[in-house]
Amino acid sequence: MKKIIFLPIMMTMALAACGETEPEQAANWSVEIKGEMNTYIGTVLPYVSFGEGFYHEWGTDRIYSIGDTSSVNVLKGYGALLSADKWTEYNIKEDEITYKKQNSYGYLTLKADFSAGHGNNISVAVRDSEGEDPFVDDGWSDDIEAQMTQYLGEVLPFVALDESSIQYDVDIYTEEDDGEDCNNFYIYDNNSVNVVADYGTKLKSAGFVEGLDDEEEVCYSKTTNKGELVVYCDWYSDLSVFYLEEQPGNLIDAYFYPSGGVDPTPTSGSISIVIGSIPTYASDTEFGTKTFEPGLTIATTIGKGSTAPRFWTTTDNDKQLRLYAENTITFTAEGITKIEFTWSVKKSQTMSASTGTFTKTSSMGTWEGTASTVKLTVGSVSGGQFQITKIVVYGEFAGGEGGDPVDPVDPTGDTRTVQSIAEDILVSVFGSD
Repeated sequence: MKKIIFLPIMMTMALAACGETEPEQAANWSVEIKGEMNTYIGTVLPYVSFGEGFYHEWGTDRIYSIGDTSSVNVLKGYGALLSADKWTEYNIKEDEITYKKQNSYGYLTLKADFSAGHGNNISVAVRDSEGEDPFVDDGWSDDIEAQMTQYLGEVLPFVALDESSIQYDVDIYTEEDDGEDCNNFYIYDNNSVNVVADYGTKLKSAGFVEGLDDEEEVCYSKTTNKGELVVYCDWYSDLSVFYLEEQPGNLIDAYFYPSGGVDPTPTSGSISIVIGSIPTYASDTEFGTKTFEPGLTIATTIGKGSTAPRFWTTTDNDKQLRLYAENTITFTAEGITKIEFTWSVKKSQTMSASTGTFTKTSSMGTWEGTASTVKLTVGSVSGGQFQITKIVVYGEFAGGEGGDPVDPVDPTGDTRTVQSIAEDILVSVFGSD
């Protein structure tokens, strides 16, 4: 069993640099931007010299964007650079070019455009051959998910190992065995094709941090309220080095170190959120990102749509969170097992999930699975929307059985709950008796 002394790579690099950050180069991207591109899209784009308002970012919709807010068009001739870099042109419009390229991450779709009011922008979407996010897959079998949940405390991101040769097992270690309590779950196949080359990116998207163990091996670590989870992944020409089969294969080797010997099996509770009771509710304002105690974050984005998710009060005083076409809503917490929406649906709008299963009716939507991050994407039905009045989230983060509704954190700094605010008002009007 491997003893982990975790040292994040990014921290190591920062310490080594110690104030010696490399500036933007006149004829190439900085080291930082090259690293971002390699990490997120698996290739470095041809260089262009951006001007005022230079930005670069990776979105939750798996789109890498880089550009500026300058009034000068610096993207003229960029198509020739892309062609020289083996990108394939498939759509040309005035002030916009669209190219495709395939690599180990999937199918990359690049758009480059300039507008006088917004500046220059290059965006690259990572998709599969059918235009879907390549990091969304069918998922592990029920047996494997159950084993991961029991012994690791959560389900690891899915990767398509060879179904004809996939094998998995669990070893339980105690202090008497190797000095520390530990559950070791490992899964592997006998595949001559490396299918875990990009698995580290999936782990980082699930909240893991890349680092080195005490033997300088790359690993991915995540600390939860139940302990530390450390994952190794690689393809080997001979798995017998791990006392497995004398064949090539992909190996995912996970170690869970529970805090104080806590059973990693999740306990279920719930958080109930009535949209109109959120302290920051104001009609026709964007929802954005909000945190709800104890440990639940809900983030919405405009996604590929044209209208951002927002609060809305109807003429009947029905207070809603409205999600429009191609918006996203992401839930982040430990061990989410179910999400229930109370809503009305306009124009038979659809919704898809990044993991787990999602079902809906005209008045209720339900997501089920096991995950620490659940991203739901609204369909592209023009004019269609979800008008949400209540959300209930179930999972181990809530604790107990059927936990009480919890007020969200007020970003203004007021830590009082709705109930305590109401009590303060009553005291101020009627006195303390």
